[in-house]
Amino acid sequence: MDYRVELIKSTIKKLTANVDMDETATFQIDVQNSASVYEPNDETDPTVMVQTESIMKDSANKFINISMVTEMIFKFDPIPENRSVAASQYCPPLISKELNKLAVKILSDMGHNLAMG
Repeated sequence: MDYRVELIKSTIKKLTANVDMDETATFQIDVQNSASVYEPNDETDPTVMVQTESIMKDSANKFINISMVTEMIFKFDPIPENRSVAASQYCPPLISKELNKLAVKILSDMGHNLAMG
């Protein structure tokens, strides 16, 4: 079955950012993620919460190291029979995109310019 999945809320719960980068430096960022899925108590609630723990750092661990815990609420249509399986199949691309967006925003707010892609 196919589902329409929408990220409806994203909250950073914990953040550590160590940055010492030259704005002209080019480097690859390694990303490690782990996630837990939490289902609502109400069966008719079409959402799931995914809590992620993420580490983003350059290969040499020299320029950038960001560690964050986020909670993301996703809405499914229709409601999956097995929400955990559906979340593991449909949410990772949305999570990755959101984490990248958050990292760029955080670094921008800190006065750094980072382009991912």
